[in-house]
Amino acid sequence: MKITALHIENFGKFSNFNCEFESGLNVFLRDNGWGKSTLAAFVKVMFYGFDNEGKRDELINERRKYAPWQGGVYGGSLSFFAGGKKYRIVRTFKNKISEDTFALYDEGTNLLSNDFSDNIGEELFQIDSASFMRTIMISQNDCETQSTDGINAKIGNLTEVTDDINNYEQVMNSLKNSINALTPDRKTGEINRLKSEITEQEYKLRSAPGLDEAIQSNKTRQKEEIANREEYKKKIEELRHIQSLMDKNKLLAAKQASYRRICDNFDAKEKKYREVREYFKKDVPDLESVHKYLDRSQKMARAVQTRNLYKPSDEEVREYEFLKKMFAQHPYDEDKNAEILEKLHELSDARQQAKSSELTEDDAFEFEMLKNKFEGKDIEEDIFDNYVEAWNERNEKKAVIESKAETVAGMRRAFEQKKKDRTNLYIGLICLIFGAVFAAAVYLNMLTFGDLRGVALGVSAAVCVVGIVFVILFLAGRKKRNTPPAPLREIEEEIAKDNEYIEQVDKSTAEFLGVFSQQTDENGILNAINDLKNDYRNYMKLKEKKEKQSSDAIHEQIKRLEGEIRAYFAIYKTFTDVNLRPMELAYSIKKHGERQVQLSEKITVYETAVKDLEYMRDDIGSYLEKYGFEFDENCRDLLFEIEKNISNLEEEKEEFETAKNQKEAFEKDEDLDEIKSFEPDENADTGNEGDFALELKLCEQKAEEISRIISDYELRINRLLEERDELADVEAELSINKETLSELEEKYDLLVKTRDFLEKAKVSFTSKYVGPVAENFNQYYRKLTGESGDNYVFDANTEFTVNELGQQRNPRSFSKGYRDLAGICFRMALIDTMYKGEKPMIIFDDPFVNLDEDKVESALELMDDIASKYQVLYFSCHSSRNP
Repeated sequence: MKITALHIENFGKFSNFNCEFESGLNVFLRDNGWGKSTLAAFVKVMFYGFDNEGKRDELINERRKYAPWQGGVYGGSLSFFAGGKKYRIVRTFKNKISEDTFALYDEGTNLLSNDFSDNIGEELFQIDSASFMRTIMISQNDCETQSTDGINAKIGNLTEVTDDINNYEQVMNSLKNSINALTPDRKTGEINRLKSEITEQEYKLRSAPGLDEAIQSNKTRQKEEIANREEYKKKIEELRHIQSLMDKNKLLAAKQASYRRICDNFDAKEKKYREVREYFKKDVPDLESVHKYLDRSQKMARAVQTRNLYKPSDEEVREYEFLKKMFAQHPYDEDKNAEILEKLHELSDARQQAKSSELTEDDAFEFEMLKNKFEGKDIEEDIFDNYVEAWNERNEKKAVIESKAETVAGMRRAFEQKKKDRTNLYIGLICLIFGAVFAAAVYLNMLTFGDLRGVALGVSAAVCVVGIVFVILFLAGRKKRNTPPAPLREIEEEIAKDNEYIEQVDKSTAEFLGVFSQQTDENGILNAINDLKNDYRNYMKLKEKKEKQSSDAIHEQIKRLEGEIRAYFAIYKTFTDVNLRPMELAYSIKKHGERQVQLSEKITVYETAVKDLEYMRDDIGSYLEKYGFEFDENCRDLLFEIEKNISNLEEEKEEFETAKNQKEAFEKDEDLDEIKSFEPDENADTGNEGDFALELKLCEQKAEEISRIISDYELRINRLLEERDELADVEAELSINKETLSELEEKYDLLVKTRDFLEKAKVSFTSKYVGPVAENFNQYYRKLTGESGDNYVFDANTEFTVNELGQQRNPRSFSKGYRDLAGICFRMALIDTMYKGEKPMIIFDDPFVNLDEDKVESALELMDDIASKYQVLYFSCHSSRNP
């Protein structure tokens, strides 16, 4: 492709600027500040739009950087040839990309073209903007480059399916982020965090045995304190007894009173115990069995709920019986039904395909007409494009012949004028005549006045010599004046070659159109060729359609599918509506089959609940009857009442046993005859009661203190039990975390293996074209330096290093000039490898500024070689770097 012209309405410092371009080398030798880089940027922006629009820095944000200095409409147009056609891009820019406009015109018709979208840069060059800047656009102080996914994709001929290689960096970044999020080697990694949490939980759980030991220890000490308190209680009782003995009246009176209280308490407890025992008409059940049947009563309640919830209505029972009979011989098969539905869709597609492959009468008539036109002629579709391209080039040459002819005429007039110039001859003859006359006069004067011959003759000879020189100059320039100048001859030769090319194209085009009996004037040639191209395409489409029409495979497929579908529907013909269409019929069977399964599951749950309920009622009834109770629906309340009375009975029995033991102990330890026969003696000496009263008080205080200690132990035990319960929660969380850790580690291992596999796959892919890139690089390097580029080693990532003193060194360690030199060769190697067919234009924005003088000379010679293959836009600010 090549650029032919551009117009900048407003862009940076340019306003109302026009420029035309030729094939080969286009040189812009301008001073610094003229706008060379801005002009190069305009070309890139017309194809790709602006880069870095999200950046705030105006030097990076291209939309801000190239905003018009003088305001006005922001944008312009650019014309170019590509694929045998000439196009014109028109873009305008505003503050936001959503407000920009883009239009593409076919300059052959001056109508809008849909051949490319506003993403024309990527569609035309088949690389993205970043890859364009790394290859095709070589800027001053930015000659170095590096491979991108877009470049790799283009070199690998994958531009039609670039998702895999172009998305490589995105996928690798995603994998890297996922691996970093999980990594066990970072504090922020999920695996590391989870391992730390597991370690902390395991550390907490190590305290569980200590907690259990502490609980047991506190309980033991609590029991010891309880026993200690009991001893003090006994001692208190003894002291009171001793104190009562000191005062026989009080002692025996106290014993009488105490015995009466013990007896009264025993009678009351015995009565209460017997009353509670009378609740149980037979044996007393154990609490474990009561709890078992309480649980069973709860299950019975749930069974009642399930029975009530899933009980089918009469209508559902009738529907179930109907569906059961419906599918009795051929149960509903969900997979088979899905297969039939798929075959119905396949049948519909096949019928549609069979219908679409049939030629209409109009198609058949048109096919016969086009068949007579093209059959038997050896034609490839691209032959039309070749003739269009040749005719466009013929028009271009014809358009410039007139201006070249005017240039030749002007140069010819100047040549003829110069040819007639005889000034040197006239001056020479005048000098010769004047010298001869002057010499004769001197000679006569010498004869008359004396000997002055030496001086006079010298002057005469000098004048004659001057005359002879001018005559010689005239004679020497006569041949040169008669020979036309080289530029004139070159232009005349170009005109002759252009006329020869025009005549050749006219002849070949006329012969080509004559094959198809196409006759038209010069202005209608392109339309005639395009009409032929469209007719040929239509002919090939109709031919392909006609060939498909003769195929019997689709009809065999339709017949097979219809047979399989009819066989399936025949199974259910006794209960399906034959008036339904096949698709509706399949969905009707599906609906009835799924309903039958649904009702079957519901009735099964209901019947199971009824059966379970009957069993549990019998079981609970037998249990209650065993202990003298009657069963009713509220048996759960009865069981709770039994449980409560068992607990009460145990408590009353314990209290009764305590009262009994207390009475028996008192009767055993005391003289009942004496106590019973005792009568108070008010005058008896009771002794000193003060000491015993003090000791009794101290014992009571100690017993109270021990009771407080026992309470403290109770609080400690409860607190430790709470901590133990918390550890149980930690243990559950630990189990979940370990399972999660195992899953994350498997995921992490899979991600790492995936990353490594992708890296190997990319290296395997890119290594295939390392050779061509290296070979092209060596060619350019040898042309530029005269030396071999074998020291430059390319890897599978299309990056290179330099073999220097036995080590592979990064090019960035060398001088800027050598880096630019290698970068230019590398870019050209990439471009040659990327574009085997139609070549792109190349933009050089003063790339040789850092090269030595001898390298600049070689670089300028290299530019001529590059311009022979590519259209080159070369910008420079110094004549020393002018090709």
